[in-house]
Amino acid sequence: MCTMEEIMAPVDTSSLSAEERQKVIAALENDRYVWRTIPGIMKDTGLPEEVVKSALWDDAVNAIASSYRDDKDRELFTTRRHYQKKRSLGWRVLGAIAGKMA
Repeated sequence: MCTMEEIMAPVDTSSLSAEERQKVIAALENDRYVWRTIPGIMKDTGLPEEVVKSALWDDAVNAIASSYRDDKDRELFTTRRHYQKKRSLGWRVLGAIAGKMA
């Protein structure tokens, strides 16, 4: 299993195709999920692990990593846009309250 540092280490993303980027974005923004694992993204896209990891680093994908892990201790990812769309009203209220308290 990779560490977050290994997954998110700077990567040359110039070799990613627009189609690969779009496949990863579509997997990350699948309405059935809020957060995705690398194996889940690989399954949905048919892309190899190295390409998925590169796409997660790519600015055009705009991926974010959760501070939590799944029940198998794997990192979780989504896009900023999908996170904003899917997070619950309760989390938004708590975030607003926490922002005012900081």
